[in-house]
Amino acid sequence: RNGVTNIGFQLATQEELKAAYRRLCMLYHPDKHRDPELKRQADRIFNSVHEAYEEDLMLKDGR
Repeated sequence: RNGVTNIGFQLATQEELKAAYRRLCMLYHPDKHRDPELKRQADRIFNSVHEAYEEDLMLKDGR
């Protein structure tokens, strides 16, 4: 098992990933937050979500 713990996740379809990505982008888009601290937090989360989605696309494309 190489130290990997079963965390009980399921594989998502491409459509489910895309829907989740869009939902999270709408929720955490920095322009939706006026408070400077919330805007910074949202920006970090938004960028993390975007990077993870792009990585998944590259993995699926075989790059």
